Amino acid sequence: MKKLLGIDACNATPLFVLNFQYSTIGYEIQGLKHAQDLGLPVKFLEIGNEHNLPPIGGTDQFRNRKQ
Repeated sequence: MKKLLGIDACNATPLFVLNFQYSTIGYEIQGLKHAQDLGLPVKFLEIGNEHNLPPIGGTDQFRNRKQ
């Protein structure tokens, strides 16, 4: 399996930020599975803060556009 030098050098655990405003749950889970396939531990998840912000510049217009 390919070594991920940045993660190894920092002795860090990655934090994955999921996009539930403009993506789908299936696509985000697919990304997490890909990270696991690369050997990254999927331990910490964050749901972005965009869903708490008021619509700016039409961001509400494209909410969940992939669904």
